[in-house]
Amino acid sequence: MFRYLCNQKAALLTAILLMAAGVLTLCFPESWYPQETEWQLTAEKEITGIHGGLSGLTWNPDSRTLFAVTDHPSSVVELDTEGNVLRVIPSDGDHDFEAIEYLGGNRYALSRERERTLTTHCIDSSTTVLPPATYSLTLDVNRHSDNAGFEGLA
Repeated sequence: MFRYLCNQKAALLTAILLMAAGVLTLCFPESWYPQETEWQLTAEKEITGIHGGLSGLTWNPDSRTLFAVTDHPSSVVELDTEGNVLRVIPSDGDHDFEAIEYLGGNRYALSRERERTLTTHCIDSSTTVLPPATYSLTLDVNRHSDNAGFEGLA
């Protein structure tokens, strides 16, 4: 009987402690995850030679460079870690690029909002024009709006 009561008390105490931890986490998330709120942008840099701004940003650990997209004109932009433009890779048309993600092996996924399309492309160090997509996926929703496609990738 004594063992049974001790097990019951231990289970009850464990349940109470878990509920209290859950309530504290919900009420005070910054105390549990301070790293998520303790950062600041320490510098701002204008990216010269780019008009209309950049969308999306991805890191290529193989080349140790950053890649972004722009839609004025539709291009993929490679940057060094200081934000300097290394090259601009133009596309073959007027695309509403929103995001880019590095997939590995010189493959990138790009989202095109107006076209509601995700595409993959091979881009290596010798690429000068965005090659045709190796894969394409189109979202068939809300065709009456130009602003209803893929906004980002992760």
